[in-house]
Order: sequence, then C-alpha cells, then structure tokens
Amino acid sequence: MKRSLPTYALKHPVTVCTVIVALAVVAVIAWHLIQVELMISIDFMIVRCFIPYYGATPEQVESEVTIPAEGKFRTVPDLKRIASYSSGGGCSIEMIFDWDAEMSEILAEVRDRIERIKLVLPAEIDRLFLSRSNSLTQAMMSFTVFSEGDQNELAQWARTRLHPRLMRLDGVADVQISGPSAGTVYVEFDQGALHSANLSLSRV
Repeated sequence: MKRSLPTYALKHPVTVCTVIVALAVVAVIAWHLIQVELMISIDFMIVRCFIPYYGATPEQVESEVTIPAEGKFRTVPDLKRIASYSSGGGCSIEMIFDWDAEMSEILAEVRDRIERIKLVLPAEIDRLFLSRSNSLTQAMMSFTVFSEGDQNELAQWARTRLHPRLMRLDGVADVQISGPSAGTVYVEFDQGALHSANLSLSRV
C-alpha cells in the first residue's frame, strides 16, 4: 500500500504538530543567533606593504628600499606573484598568494620578513605599513560632489569639512577622498651647502 504525506499527517496529528513546533523553535533561535551582513566576508590572498621614504628620488627608493624588500618578501612561502611600485614618496609592494594557503601563517611570515627588512633599510625609515584585502574592506558606497566653481576649492572643502563629518557617522570605518591634489610647493637646495655641511637630501 502506497503511503502519502497527507495521509500520514491525518493519522498522526500529534507527531506532525510536534515536528512543526520544533522547526519553529529552531527557526526563532537561528534568527536571533545568525548575524545578517550586507556582504559576505571573503579573504583575498593579497597582502600589501607600503614603505615610506620621503624626500628620496624614485631611483633611490628603488635601489635602497624596493629591491632589498622584494628580496626578503620573495622568500615567503606560497607566494604566487609579487609586484612593486617605486615613487618619490616610497614604495608599495603587493604580494599575491595561493588560494589554499593559510592566511594567518602567511601574515606571520610577512611580519617576520618586515623585521628583517628593517635591518637593511635606511635609518630614516622607521615605520612600515602592512594591509590585507578582503570583501569587507571594499567601498560600500561612493558618490560624486559637483561644483561650478573652482575644483581645487571643492577638493579642499571635501578634505577639510566633508571628510571629518562622514568619519563621525556611526558604522563608518574609513572615508577616502579623491580629486585634484593640493598645490605643490617646490623647494630647491644648494647642493654645495649640503655637501659642505655633510648632509644628504633625505636627512634634510
């Protein structure tokens, strides 16, 4: 004899009601315990290191900072690709690792390399900045501010007035402002005076 679910429910109402109540209780408990997030947390296998070296030329940064740092970072296990960018303000190094690598172990290895790098960097460099990427660090909202006036004044207003107000909002972790850069001031040095005083440009 073939049995059907409606027939079974009619013959065993107490059992069916018990199962329904149990499922309802589990659903209520899960509703209170499970956190609802706007985005799923996904760790990207990317680690970035920024080494500031202000006042140095891009050539100096590459020879004195980027090349030694890359040499140390290349020894980190599970490293898939490494890329660097040198500028007058310092160097940025991006490391991409295999997806099956353990990120906590990778970060420990990277921090160990940073301690070794500090021993060979110029004395002027005392801080290195390490960051990692995941889906929660991506921008959740972006918008554009327009003005018919001076764009430099608008950018200055956004950095000095808008940025602090947005940072004070509840739940805001970071605010990044992009636009026209601030005015540049060029300072020229007398190389002869620096040489006679036994001073390098980076020390100044």
